[in-house]
Amino acid sequence: MKTKNWNYIIVVMFIAAIFLGVKYQMDNRNSGVLINNNEISEVIDPMELCFVKSNESTLPGNPDKFALKMKLDGKNVTGELKLLPAEKDSLVGAFEGTVSSVDNQTMSRTADLWWQSTGEGQTVKQQLSVIFDESTANIGFGEMEDRGDGVYVYKDISQVDYSFILTDTTCSGLFVK
Repeated sequence: MKTKNWNYIIVVMFIAAIFLGVKYQMDNRNSGVLINNNEISEVIDPMELCFVKSNESTLPGNPDKFALKMKLDGKNVTGELKLLPAEKDSLVGAFEGTVSSVDNQTMSRTADLWWQSTGEGQTVKQQLSVIFDESTANIGFGEMEDRGDGVYVYKDISQVDYSFILTDTTCSGLFVK
């Protein structure tokens, strides 16, 4: 009778060892995939994306220049936005925020940002939304209001206009002073 108990224990331990070995192999094979609440998303290494737009202004040889640099690290994003119109005041500054997962219908992502913008000698923290993919970035502009603490937010997020489009470019030298 004691031999039967030992045989039973050995079989259970053997099955447990096989189960743990298979689980270890599956965990290592899926190391680039994150599974949360039945949602699968790819773990992406940090990357840098840059976008530009240049328009010829009414001043020949002095174009409007616009540049966006985003450093993505998982769900976090940091970067810089420069709006340099030739005949108006510039607006530049760093931002930080979060980025959504890829929208399966549009194949784009949305960056929800807080931008420390400097223009006309003043620095203001303001909400900024950017919808982007591998080739374009659509910067959201809309009516802003002070939320009561000196931070400006979109008055109505549903009325934000994303028609200001920048195209992808290499990042080297883009933000050299």
